[in-house]
Amino acid sequence: MSWLGLFLLLFMGGVIFFQTIQGFFSALIMAVGCILCGTLALGLHEYVAQELLLEPLGDYSYAAALGGLFGISLLLFRLAMDALIPRNTMLPLFIDRGGSLACGIIVGLITIGMAGMSILMIPWGPTVLGYEGVDENGQTKDPLCLFLSPDKFTVKLCGYLTDTTLAGHEQSWFKTNPDFVTQLNLMRNTAASGSRMNVPLGSITISSVYTTNRLYKLDSSASFGQQSAYSAIDGPPAGNKWIVIEATLDSSAKDTDGYHRVAATQVRLVGESKTTDETQQYTLKGLGPFEGRMITMKPAWSYGSSEASQMQFVFEVPEDFNMRFMEYKRGGRAELTSTMVKAGPSTTTAPPPTQVATNTPPPPTDNGTPSTTGEGPKTAAVRPSDRGSFFGNQLGITLKRYTGSADAVSGTSLAAGHIVAKIDKQEAPANSNQPDAKDLDPEGQPLDSLVVPDNMRLLQLNVKALHANTVLGNAVNLARRVLKQWRVYDSHGNVYWPAGLVVECDHGGNRYMEVQYFPEDAWLRSQIRDYQVVDDEDLKGDYRLVFLFLVPPGAEITEFDAGNMRTKLPEKLVAPN
Repeated sequence: MSWLGLFLLLFMGGVIFFQTIQGFFSALIMAVGCILCGTLALGLHEYVAQELLLEPLGDYSYAAALGGLFGISLLLFRLAMDALIPRNTMLPLFIDRGGSLACGIIVGLITIGMAGMSILMIPWGPTVLGYEGVDENGQTKDPLCLFLSPDKFTVKLCGYLTDTTLAGHEQSWFKTNPDFVTQLNLMRNTAASGSRMNVPLGSITISSVYTTNRLYKLDSSASFGQQSAYSAIDGPPAGNKWIVIEATLDSSAKDTDGYHRVAATQVRLVGESKTTDETQQYTLKGLGPFEGRMITMKPAWSYGSSEASQMQFVFEVPEDFNMRFMEYKRGGRAELTSTMVKAGPSTTTAPPPTQVATNTPPPPTDNGTPSTTGEGPKTAAVRPSDRGSFFGNQLGITLKRYTGSADAVSGTSLAAGHIVAKIDKQEAPANSNQPDAKDLDPEGQPLDSLVVPDNMRLLQLNVKALHANTVLGNAVNLARRVLKQWRVYDSHGNVYWPAGLVVECDHGGNRYMEVQYFPEDAWLRSQIRDYQVVDDEDLKGDYRLVFLFLVPPGAEITEFDAGNMRTKLPEKLVAPN
């Protein structure tokens, strides 16, 4: 369970306990209030966010609308009921306790469901206190809270009332939001691209809709940043079709720095199956145009450009799918009908050229992202060091004795794995009966370097660990260490996540080196694991902390981000050709 899930579970237990000891009538009033106010918040939060809060609050508007509508209306409801309804009726103890417990569970589920969904609407990035709702393939990964799934319970109950008993409009809420909780998680895929989550109504205009029989994808052997040709895919899988929606994005949909950025999971197509009438939603299959071609997009990929305002959004849907609307991020909604679909280009005569495959399609031509200057924010858990960073694959020491998982080794180079070694105990003592013999790790394949793909360069970025002097500062640093949203940017605004780290410090009287290296996962998001032996408090005095980034040759790394706090690097770092 994530830290967020644990926090919500404990909070829900506290709410249930409090309602149980308040008595049946008090808990019953709260249960009715939670149901009514939850339905009100779920049905109206989108309107309030777009019409009243989007301009002053930006990406926080939906969270404020949902949480505010629920909390304020519930408070007013409770105050009114306390003033109007006397509660001096005595009931048998077992009825009073049993009824209050049942009502308390409803109160706890709806309260925590609303709180959890409001938290997911805040632009934290893909991970919130260890919680990741969807994996790199866009599939549901973990429940928000392991006990009864309060978010899904709230959506099913309040959404049902929004569509039936308490309906105030003709349009079904569930037909607009067929999987609301998953939708919230998909929209949070913003950290890699730096994109906003919410855009104004009317910020997208549909110009044409057609089907296609050809897309391009990266060769299966390509990984983050490697050069590879785009290969053609002729025809969707049997029973499916590829729908291309050409749309124009208004300038109001740009991020604050003037870029259009979008992740593959931030666009959805909603409609119904002709055979079952079941509402379905699909995220992006592909995006274009790139030199006249449309390429397939993995859910974790993102694209950014300061110039592109016309885009081709590609969706893979069943043959019997009736589309109803497309939504760009949250708010940019455009109505569609199946009659709009025209026959489109099915082939491309010229073969695709060889291009550079990265975590995003070809980079924009300019860098419009403003940055902070100086050493970096004092509330960040780490900041770049002013010396010691370099391009290279050497560890600086040969490790002969270590523990952990060296998943792949090539000669004396680690290709992937997570290992821990005692630096001062690499050599066996002359006499194995000496007292320190028991401290020796098992002997393995000697390792002195890391395997780097031929078409990549390994940046070893030396950073400083910061330790705040206040409780608030320590809490902020702890949150950033838990979120692990560290990354660097090049001069074109492309983002690179760590492929691993190297830490060297004293712990428990021994000098340790801990190496994490997972190059195949670097393009997804931050893949930094928790330390196996050392901890953050050891990063004081004589220590070394290095983040490992895989970048293409010639890239100039200019900025470091410790979690939505970008700062310029103090030295020029250009990947050798």
